[in-house]
Amino acid sequence: MPATTYSNLVQYLIVSSYGGPQDAEQKDIKQAIIRSYDELTTMRDWSYYHSYGRVILQAPYSTGTVEIDGGGVTGVGTSWSTVFGLTDAPTHFTLRVADRNYQIAGYSSSTSLSLTEADADLSVPAGSSYTLFRSIYALPSDFRNMDEPSDEYNWWSGLYVTPDQAMKIERVSNSSGEPFHWTIIKDPDSAGWAIKVVGYPTGQQTLDFTYRRTAADISALAPDSNTALDIPLHMSTAMHSAAEYWLARIRKTGEDKAYQFYQRDLRLALEQDQLAPLSGRSREIWHDGGWRSQLRPDVG
Repeated sequence: MPATTYSNLVQYLIVSSYGGPQDAEQKDIKQAIIRSYDELTTMRDWSYYHSYGRVILQAPYSTGTVEIDGGGVTGVGTSWSTVFGLTDAPTHFTLRVADRNYQIAGYSSSTSLSLTEADADLSVPAGSSYTLFRSIYALPSDFRNMDEPSDEYNWWSGLYVTPDQAMKIERVSNSSGEPFHWTIIKDPDSAGWAIKVVGYPTGQQTLDFTYRRTAADISALAPDSNTALDIPLHMSTAMHSAAEYWLARIRKTGEDKAYQFYQRDLRLALEQDQLAPLSGRSREIWHDGGWRSQLRPDVG
């Protein structure tokens, strides 16, 4: 079966709705394709969209001493350019002095940092020791959701906590070394998502994870585009019937019949997704966190 292209789907909707060649430019056809594509690709964690990701955890930095006054941080004997030279987002870093965390707002030089407005009235005397560590790491731009990450020493890496719990744990018991607690937040430096690690490594290391990506954007495609839709072959029929249903819904005609075909084809796609790309038996997988394959019931 050939891959489903955008133009093929446009032509299918023209034929199925008894339209003419001029219908390719109609906005309702394009909207039907976009709406059905968005719905179908996000309604479940399809096997096709599973991907691997990695973030490189940076080592903490504590060379020299600091003074904090009026929201500004002045370092003595520091070389912060070696830290922030690895990233364009100072907001991903935290400064810890005397068991208190300060959020970095900006980086000016190897001896000058600025804090967020919330910390503008706090002060720390000159000569204070500190730890500068990175706790926030940007996730892939196509990130949708993820499984628990794995550090270099464990099958798993701590436990997922809510953003509120992460804040409280970091505030009262921040420490170095794995395993780490972790949470997902909006990236403070972009419109995307980020993983926040509670705790920080003693040295540079990697954190790997499996995540579900979003499907490629098709909103800018022209009706005659031969670009293949970002779907697996076993979703092709469901894609056609989903688009047909959404067109019927937009035009307010034949919705019930189109919906029945959509549900039938969707059920077949769901059944095939349980087997693709595997066939036959698969062994149960355990790790030291205690879970195993979701395809088999946990009977203790």
